[in-house]
Order: sequence, then C-alpha cells, then structure tokens
Amino acid sequence: MNKYLKGVAFIFIIGCCLPACRLVKVMKQPLPKHTIDSTKHAVDSNKKVAINDTIAANQKKLLIAAVTPLWNKQIVYNTFNGKAKMHYDGPEQKVDFVTHIRMRKDSVIWINITGSFLGIQAQVGRVLITPDSVKWINHLQKEVTFMAMSQASALLNVPIDFSLLQNFILGNTLRNSGGITDATALPNAWAIQIEDDSSMQRVTYNKADSTIANAQIAMRNNYSLHGITQFTNYLLLSGHNFSVNREANIQYGGKQYYLGINFQNAEFDQQLDYPFSVPAKFTITH
Repeated sequence: MNKYLKGVAFIFIIGCCLPACRLVKVMKQPLPKHTIDSTKHAVDSNKKVAINDTIAANQKKLLIAAVTPLWNKQIVYNTFNGKAKMHYDGPEQKVDFVTHIRMRKDSVIWINITGSFLGIQAQVGRVLITPDSVKWINHLQKEVTFMAMSQASALLNVPIDFSLLQNFILGNTLRNSGGITDATALPNAWAIQIEDDSSMQRVTYNKADSTIANAQIAMRNNYSLHGITQFTNYLLLSGHNFSVNREANIQYGGKQYYLGINFQNAEFDQQLDYPFSVPAKFTITH
C-alpha cells in the first residue's frame, strides 16, 4: 500500500483514539463539591461528608440531564460530498495532498486522493469502504487491494468499524452507543464521559454554540493509542454545523502522527456516484 494511502487510512481509522489508561485518569477527575455554610450548630463530620456527597451526586444528575441533548445530537444525512486539503506528518514522510470524499449513509465511503509531483497534480489512489470491506487502488504502484474490514482492523491492530469512520468524517461523536456516566461544567465548555462495553469516550462541547470542540475515544481492549482530534471553524451547511478544520495528533506504537484537514467545500444530500473500476493490468492482491 502506497505511503499516501497508508497515512490517510491510518488517520481516518485511529485519528480520534486515546488509550484507556490515560483517558480514565482524565475522565475520573471528581466534580467540584458544593460547600456547606458553617452554622452555630455542631454537625457531626460524617454527616457533613454525607451531605456533601448527596449534593454533589444531585448536581451531577442535573448536569447529565442538561447535557444529554448534546450527546444525542448528530448530523443526520443521506449523502455527503466534500473536498479537503490535507497535511500528513508521520514517521516516514511529510506530504500534502487533496482528498475528495463521498459518503452514502451507513453504506459507502469513497475517497479519491491526488498529490503534487514536481508541481503537477497526479492521481495517487482511490479507496472504497463499506461496512464489511476496504478496497483501494494504488495508481503509483499499479496495485489493487481487497480486504475485509476485520482484516484491516487486524492489520492496524485497531478495532474499527464503518460507523466510527463515518462519524469521524462528519464530525459526529465517534460512537453512538452507551450512556453518559459523568459530566463536568468547565468555564467555556461541557465535558461528557460516555461508556459502553467496548469503549469510553470523552467529548467536549463549546458552550457558546454547542458544537464539539474535541473528541477522544478509548477502546477497552487496546491501550497503545494516544491522541486527540480537535474541531474548529464551524460553518452552517444545509442546516448542519460542520467543522471545516480538523487536527488529529496521535501517538501509536511509540510513533507520532499528525493530520491537518481543511475542507474547501462540503455539501449534503446531493445525488452522488462512487466509481471504482479496476484499471487494466493492475495487480490484484488480497
């Protein structure tokens, strides 16, 4: 697989992941407790602790109820079409390239990649992802690869699925399963912790407009990922708040990865096609 395609696939698959060991430490920070005014009446210290704990628990329940609509809010769409300039900085190289991304809800992610060589824009590759498969055409090495989604997950040693990739591109919370287990009110944001049987997420929302500031996820059976994805520069597109600038910083297996994404345009619910024809004389691998 060409280095360009490796970079794109790697970032889109693990761009938002954090290891449970580090994420748990952040997520488990206690919420500030309400202080009780002193009175002239002596109160047993154990009762004070119990009262404080009860007040804190009630405050947490109220806060969780207040932020639940944020967690439930998702970009609802049928199709997505976008063009983005990307800068990839990894252990092997730094490259700038352009991607055209097309998606049909829950069924197809199509990515076309072009790069500049000696000032000339050239075709690099094309990727077609479905819920159960990953296919890519490597134009530089004239190869075509077909792989099951489970194989891609095993190859990268990262538990992935179609829904996670789709949500990452849209700027939604990465996984929609599970429930809120903690919430914290920060000066300019709300931080929400979500857990299910396989993962934990921490999503931070801007108070000013309820958009996602950053998203983190930890898979319970993988502790080797460190990183954070930030979302900025929101535009209202087809009634959706869409972040046109993303930054993913990742440490994986002791190596550093970075991807900067700048969407040049994006639109929703247009009629799209997803061309993926294998060129003649390209080598096919599995």
